[in-house]
Amino acid sequence: MSLPQAVKHIPKPKTYGLRISSEFDFLDIMPLEKSENWVGIFEYHFDDIWPKCPGRVSPKEVMFNDELAQKVLSDFREHKDQVDRLLVHCYAGQSRSPAVAIALNEIFNLGYDSEEMKEEYPGYNQFVYEMLLRNSK
Repeated sequence: MSLPQAVKHIPKPKTYGLRISSEFDFLDIMPLEKSENWVGIFEYHFDDIWPKCPGRVSPKEVMFNDELAQKVLSDFREHKDQVDRLLVHCYAGQSRSPAVAIALNEIFNLGYDSEEMKEEYPGYNQFVYEMLLRNSK
């Protein structure tokens, strides 16, 4: 999901919220809707960049790394048995969040069709996706 979609979303079943921000996002002033159905809302800060990424514009940008990948995996692993649904969002909902959602689906066998997800989000960040898969082993 994108940030605008996520802030309007009201979770019905028990939902694990995973928020991805960058230096340009405003998660602190755009909270998710309050609900007892949130199992947890976890926030991670990294930008949509990768090694040798052209056009880096700011020294404040944060690249996804092994430490972040392990944190995403361990946080989800700790709560996955308590959730019925996973909501992952970043600012635009086209690159970082689909990469994380597809990887978590494959790693934890969540039951969605990863190939269909990859077709729906062809711009998913393959670097983030591959880092999560590598760190899951």
